Amino acid sequence: MLDIASGDGVLAELLAPHSHRYVCVDTSARVVAAASERLRRLENVEVREGDMHALPFDPASFDLVVLMHALTYADRPAVAVAEAARVLRKGGRLLLTSLARHEHKAVVETYGHVNLGFTAKELRRFAEKSGLVVTSLETVTRERRPPHFEVISLIAQKP
Repeated sequence: MLDIASGDGVLAELLAPHSHRYVCVDTSARVVAAASERLRRLENVEVREGDMHALPFDPASFDLVVLMHALTYADRPAVAVAEAARVLRKGGRLLLTSLARHEHKAVVETYGHVNLGFTAKELRRFAEKSGLVVTSLETVTRERRPPHFEVISLIAQKP
């Protein structure tokens, strides 16, 4: 399993015990160090520094790739999805979540977002142009309080 833009490793901490091999990759050396410390007790976890736009892995290396709220940080989101698809094995799956398109730039600026979310149509296009078959695409949550951010989830498979 590959966790792109894995942050401090919270998802890895939850899922690695259920994985044969779990690889975290993040662009920030500081974040990689924090994740390495958090996950040091898990023998099947590898934490690496790397760019989601040019992943440091061979093609067809993973059965599952996750992009959990990573695309809002991507300078080239379509390239990031294409890289995720490139490292998937045949039959492998991509799980992607992202904020839906919004107009609340001031709210997310402090988090370093470079994109204001995506429409379902954009996410589908990124996946399909990367050679993936979308099996699920839906809005999975909507905040009750303003600004009512929505989260879109996409699951796709490499044929």
